[in-house]
Amino acid sequence: MKTLILDASVLAKTFVKEDNSDKAMELIDGYLKGEYSIIISELTIWEVLNALKYHKAFPNEMLAKVGEALYYYGFEITSLNLELILKTIEIATENNITIYDATYLALTELHKGEFITADKKLYEKIHSKYPTRLLK
Repeated sequence: MKTLILDASVLAKTFVKEDNSDKAMELIDGYLKGEYSIIISELTIWEVLNALKYHKAFPNEMLAKVGEALYYYGFEITSLNLELILKTIEIATENNITIYDATYLALTELHKGEFITADKKLYEKIHSKYPTRLLK
């Protein structure tokens, strides 16, 4: 089964209406239909919640519902481990990107998946080196 690694920029779009929110929801629908698996890190949940907390169109009283939804979607949530830490550091330093972003690429490599992001700058920086798709 194909494995997707979704970053916070994609998952946040499933909770607010903005450009490509429909494409983000299509990814979730495909996952729920069993078309592929989705792997995220524990950090991803915190990143999504933080992005929504500061999103002007998202009511803070809905954050708990988002946390529950992310938990109950049943994504495979990768816990912190030494292999992930070391791969993340390697990718971050080799590509001059944040540790946060490198975590998604480390998961992509470790699980032989495809990384999907809505972050155009990140995509431009890494798509030639890693199996990456820009949400559009």
